[in-house]
Parts: sequence; structure tokens; C-alpha cells
Amino acid sequence: MLIIVTFSAHPMLNIVFGIVFATAMYCFTQSVVSDPGYLPRPAGISEQKKIVEELVVRGEFDARHFCTSCFVRKSLRSKHCRICERCVARHDQYSPRSPLDD
Repeated sequence: MLIIVTFSAHPMLNIVFGIVFATAMYCFTQSVVSDPGYLPRPAGISEQKKIVEELVVRGEFDARHFCTSCFVRKSLRSKHCRICERCVARHDQYSPRSPLDD
């Protein structure tokens, strides 16, 4: 009964609320479902060896530039996620459960 009274008294407010709520739910669903930006893994051992050799030559073979769990070259702000066992490119706001947790 209250919904009918509210809708009849202020129909535009209810329509605006419905649109805003639907938009918020769509954006939240897209942020949960979308790819967070995993770093691509090397195709094979030869590619891993090439990456390691290149980093050693440049003097950047350390934990900041290379992930020893994934064997990938890490970019700036990327970190290894222990839950999904992948490196995430921008780990500043990433969580596998919810994009809002950290």
C-alpha cells in the first residue's frame, strides 16, 4: 500500500530512483565480472628464459621487476595475487572477491 501511495504522490522521483539504482547495479556487476588486468604469462620456457636474460643484462632481475611465482616481467604497480595465483597489472584497488575490498 505504501508503494502505491508513494508512486502516485511522486512518480518522477520513483522513476529517477529506479534509473539511478539500475545504473549503479549495472556498474557494480561490470566491475565484478570484468577482467582486472592480469599480466600475460609467457608462452613457454624459451620465452621465460628470454625475459630472465633480458632483465639480468639490464640489471633489473629483482622482486620489483620479476615475479618468481608467475615467471613474468612485472610492470609498475603490479603485484602477485595469492588467491588467484596471477599477477595483476594495477593491484592498487584489486580484490578477487569484490572490486571495492582491498
